[in-house]
Amino acid sequence: MMIERIHWIDLLKGLGIFFVILGHTIKNNDLYVWIYSFHMPLFFFISGYLTEPRNSIKDYNQYIWKKCKNLLFPFFIFRILLVFYWLIVEQYFRPLDLGPIWFLIVLFGVEILIAPILLKWKQIKIYLVVFVGCIISFYMFKAIDTNISFLQKIFGWLARFANGGLWFCLAFIIRKIERKISCSYQYNFIILIFAAISIFCCKYNGDVSIYSNRINNIILYLIFGLSGIGMISFLCKHIIKKHYWIEWIGNYTIIILAVHEPIKRIILKLISIFFNEDIYIIQSNIFMALFIAFVVLLLCIPVIYLFKYLKKHLGKIGTLLLNFVR
Repeated sequence: MMIERIHWIDLLKGLGIFFVILGHTIKNNDLYVWIYSFHMPLFFFISGYLTEPRNSIKDYNQYIWKKCKNLLFPFFIFRILLVFYWLIVEQYFRPLDLGPIWFLIVLFGVEILIAPILLKWKQIKIYLVVFVGCIISFYMFKAIDTNISFLQKIFGWLARFANGGLWFCLAFIIRKIERKISCSYQYNFIILIFAAISIFCCKYNGDVSIYSNRINNIILYLIFGLSGIGMISFLCKHIIKKHYWIEWIGNYTIIILAVHEPIKRIILKLISIFFNEDIYIIQSNIFMALFIAFVVLLLCIPVIYLFKYLKKHLGKIGTLLLNFVR
């Protein structure tokens, strides 16, 4: 597979972010469990897949600075904006939380600690060692129980980091295997088989969540996660292939990740008032959840254009702080 920016990768990100929105919208148990089995592992996997193994990190400080601009800057920008929004609008209705931008912090940790190891020692046995190390670390940090809340939070974040890291490593391992497979049809057939397993069997591992440090059975967690990733990858690469708007959405996943939750809550509240219905019941309806997810995605587009405008008109500051805006 090619690793440069190509159509199917942007398609993958575009569909992936829609599944993130839908997963945060729907309360239908089976569909919810299926989406959560792969939707966040997918983005760690993509990041690992797009990390070019033939490159090496010649200047680690420059490498960290690049990751800061791509991951830490958007985290702090959106964190500040979302806190202001909460203070103005939501503090009377719900407690302040971190929201989906937790992903940026975890990915930053993976990119600056795990990626350099994989890029320095370009051997599948090293990839496997790091992969197993991530699994062991996850269980170790999750098992630590302390009455000191600050330490408990740190161990929770370290467990998330290890969980994200294992999917990042898996991308390196699978890409290494891909290059040794002579018949692509065999590989694609395997993907389709696992896709069927993902759809019909993921409920046997139950609800999983990287943020909540809940994976249940590790073997099933990996099988169903890879199955979902394989299914959507096959769909993007061999079925859809090219689609301008889905690819366009895929270029702005960070912005959508950051702003879709407050937009979703506003839409849900308005619909519940209009129909005089409980929000949970609305979210339990598959068709309503799909409709709301599409509306939320559409309402993210003006926000994207706002950030594009700001980057263009803020000069060097915009170029520096909004480097993640394409």
